[in-house]
Amino acid sequence: MSAVARAGHYGAPAAPAPRPPKEAATAATAAPGMPVARLRGVSRRFGRHDVLHALDLDIHEGEFLALIGKSGSGKSTLLRVLSGLDNGAQGQIEADAHTGYVFQDARLVPWRRVWENVTLGHGASRATRRALAAALLREVGLEDRLDAYPAALSGGQAQRCALCRALLRRPRLLLLDEPFGALDALTRMQMQALVARLWADHGMAALLVTHDVEEALLLADRVLVLDQGRIASRHDIAMARPRNRTDPALQALRERLLGELGLGANGGPRAI
Repeated sequence: MSAVARAGHYGAPAAPAPRPPKEAATAATAAPGMPVARLRGVSRRFGRHDVLHALDLDIHEGEFLALIGKSGSGKSTLLRVLSGLDNGAQGQIEADAHTGYVFQDARLVPWRRVWENVTLGHGASRATRRALAAALLREVGLEDRLDAYPAALSGGQAQRCALCRALLRRPRLLLLDEPFGALDALTRMQMQALVARLWADHGMAALLVTHDVEEALLLADRVLVLDQGRIASRHDIAMARPRNRTDPALQALRERLLGELGLGANGGPRAI
């Protein structure tokens, strides 16, 4: 039987969270904070197919988790369960209601201006919503696109708008479902750096689904390998930030994770 609890509520955004000390952005998390999400014995079945199977997971305040696994392993389903978009799971689900979600597709409304897309569904006045959007767009370097329409944006700009929309309610947990998957290599690296900065600045927890093992290692405090709906392994990434792609320790862990996924060292981060 499913038991779902969601703390907090959606409403007007709180004041911006204070910027954490610099060391919080440069070192791996030393100790876990309080959980912002907890799953116990969570399963999700579609027909006769178990996509998630008796899964246990804690996500703590301020930590960055990455979830990797082969296609069909249940990664996106897990995010949908955590967000409340999928309420068909069985088991105990405790999640903070202040959750932001960024999809691979930015999902911007084409006939709305950028600032309107960022504040879509917000109940404040037009002037207040525009001011809120302007502040967030400034954080991602898009203050000059406030009144643009989505058709005028590049893929990376559209995803930055989607990030702003997710951050509007000051989430305690940010869910990222392959948000860089459709971007070119250079834009992808820029977006990785942006997400790392926003995560540090806002002090929230983040859960990233990715097919890119190297991306997971560059961003996360913990990497979880999902296999057939179960967490097959968990890896703590005790490396200072910012991380170097050529670091031998990072490359060694990359090869180990690729091996777990049934790929060789030259399998490529996009081949999962």
